Amino acid sequence: MRQEEFRIGNVPDPAEFSELDINPAHLAHEVRNLRRLVIAMLVLALVGLTLASLHSFFSIVRHEQIFQEMLGPTPLPAATQITLRIGSFPIVLYAIALLPIASMVWLWLERHRPAAPVFAMFCLCVLLMLFLIWTQMTLAFPMQQIVTSL
Repeated sequence: MRQEEFRIGNVPDPAEFSELDINPAHLAHEVRNLRRLVIAMLVLALVGLTLASLHSFFSIVRHEQIFQEMLGPTPLPAATQITLRIGSFPIVLYAIALLPIASMVWLWLERHRPAAPVFAMFCLCVLLMLFLIWTQMTLAFPMQQIVTSL
């Protein structure tokens, strides 16, 4: 049997390549394309999380009204009270809206050395995701009490 029969598909064996077979210009081009793709996906994730966080922030006030109408004087859990308190600070709204925009501007200004802005954008994605999870979890528990009491 020949060696080609043992190969899976047309994937060449890396041992068959010599250093002269690797084209550095092509490799650099592929790395640049991969970097652009990763940055584009990060920007897309940041935009989506920002929009979802803004929606979640504006829903806090509506949930507070629902809790007052449906639960009356019943005390809310501490985590829900913290969330309602967060919803009353306009600085949180400004942070949710402006920090992602600022990080994208920073990325554009540092597009030749994007390491720091990309790290900042990744951290913002994590924070926005935590905000979404926290908000949804803390507002869902009193809503569950309202639904079960009906």
